[in-house]
Amino acid sequence: EEELASALGQIHQCCADSQNKSAGQSNGDSNPGQPLQFVLDQNDPNPFVSSTVIDYLIPSSTNTASLVLFDSTGRTVNQFEVSERGIGSLTVYGSEISTGIYYYSLILDGVVVDTKRLVRTQ
Repeated sequence: EEELASALGQIHQCCADSQNKSAGQSNGDSNPGQPLQFVLDQNDPNPFVSSTVIDYLIPSSTNTASLVLFDSTGRTVNQFEVSERGIGSLTVYGSEISTGIYYYSLILDGVVVDTKRLVRTQ
């Protein structure tokens, strides 16, 4: 009975891993059975004029999550609190920021886990 329960648990994990990978939710770690970690994708399009989308994945075990947009001097331009867990996206509109180079960071439980560059053109 314990073997059956263990086997069912492994099958469930395998199916969950397959669904996550097919949805583009990969942390770059190909070890099966490992819990899925965060993902912060490059914004698309980049560079952009009118709007760009940042896709992300936040693990369900995360207590607090936010995306912070800052300029090349390190000044915070905007901070977006993320209340949902799992796959999400954020749209940044060109009308909200000036032309230039920006960076955005994913912060999980108070730790900057990834940062990417974003370019706003005219």
